[in-house]
Amino acid sequence: MWGLLLIGLLIGLLIELYELLVSVWPYLVAGVAIVALWCWVVVPLLEYRARGARDRLRHERARREISAIERAAIRAMFDTAQAGEVIEGTAVEIDRTPGRLP
Repeated sequence: MWGLLLIGLLIGLLIELYELLVSVWPYLVAGVAIVALWCWVVVPLLEYRARGARDRLRHERARREISAIERAAIRAMFDTAQAGEVIEGTAVEIDRTPGRLP
């Protein structure tokens, strides 16, 4: 007895749900389309741009570090050459003008 009552109640609820969805289905489809567009297009595009920006910043930072190391090496070779010493394999011709770096 209670089983039939429960089945009747569920069928009634399904009919009410169907009548509700029939009137608002275009809004539901539009909402699902917006969510799908956001999840599958907008978010991946934003992540792609952010990854590109991080890569660009990392590259610029690496170039600055390499340039600093290069300047330090040139300065060390210049100072060594000014003192009259020559480090094997790093002989550099320098301009003897005081205060001038190559």
